[in-house]
Amino acid sequence: MQHIYRDRLVKNIRTKNDTLLRRKPDVRLFTGVAATAVALLTLAEFFVKLSVGTRPELDNSSALIEFIQRTTNQTLVVVLLDTLLMTALIIFFASFRQLIVRKRPAITWITDLAFGAGLVFVAVTLVGDSMDAGTALDAMNTHGDASVLRALTEGHMLIFGPCYSHLRIYNLCNKSCAFMDSTVSVHRCSS
Repeated sequence: MQHIYRDRLVKNIRTKNDTLLRRKPDVRLFTGVAATAVALLTLAEFFVKLSVGTRPELDNSSALIEFIQRTTNQTLVVVLLDTLLMTALIIFFASFRQLIVRKRPAITWITDLAFGAGLVFVAVTLVGDSMDAGTALDAMNTHGDASVLRALTEGHMLIFGPCYSHLRIYNLCNKSCAFMDSTVSVHRCSS
């Protein structure tokens, strides 16, 4: 009796595994899961970056070393989250491209262009993250080298170019608001 039950169980497991292996992957499911992962990882990265605070000026070597040494763990967590985020983005770009190509094959060249641009974005982000990780790893040393930290930070800023310029202008505006009279609101200063 036990032998018959075991044979039926093995047959049932084989049948279920065969059906799972034969089934085509559902592109809509992959797109949805990847989009959800992108949203959650971006949110997690945002909260970790909020805990970091404002980086001191690059000219102030001792404050820069102290800041990077203090925020090494947060930086490495952001790099890890960003790596997972970029993986989810690649899956999202590929599966979203497939959804559009299936629906409208005439615009395949547009989807190919968007997919390529997405991959370039991922590559640039990962290079910038590796520079951030290099900064954090160098600062883990008890005597962080200010010239190395500054070079990696400036390289990170150059890689992200225009996006960083807009963030830098916003940061300068916020700093100028701090020096103004307390009655001036940040909203009026930043607009």
